[in-house]
Amino acid sequence: MKLSVNPNDKTPIYRQLYEQIASQVLSGTLQPGEALPPIRTVSKELGVSMITVRSAWDELIRDGYLLSRTGSGCFVAPISEANRQGKVSEKLSAAIDETVAAAKALGVGADELCEPVLNTRRAYTNRRGRRPPRPGSIKITGRFPVLFCFLFIGEKGAVKKVCHSEPQAKNL
Repeated sequence: MKLSVNPNDKTPIYRQLYEQIASQVLSGTLQPGEALPPIRTVSKELGVSMITVRSAWDELIRDGYLLSRTGSGCFVAPISEANRQGKVSEKLSAAIDETVAAAKALGVGADELCEPVLNTRRAYTNRRGRRPPRPGSIKITGRFPVLFCFLFIGEKGAVKKVCHSEPQAKNL
């Protein structure tokens, strides 16, 4: 398990740890039943308080990513595919919300916001030898549910995000 913290980041350290472990669980890097290192060890290696690490672990347990076994430590909890997809969708939706809010604050329109995303997706698909997606849609496949997002600029400049998520890919 690879963890790092950035004390200069505005995100609290316990939240940085939480996000890293949650992402590793959702991506399959950490497998169900895999033991996490003791809190004291993580605290010492990262140079942070044991209370900080304990806060991250407690939140991960509460949210169903970890299980605590008295006297044995913490282990990665088994997560059903439906639950995993739901958690991934939540994380993606939160990232999209942040991006839309940042774009709105900068006065960026929908076309300007979508273009870098589509260019990044085109570059990614071209590296993998696949055709890029058609403009106006974003298709994320693999371990993620299919996610289609459309951004609209209203008459008064309000950005409206419309997303549709499906468990299986469909042709566009």
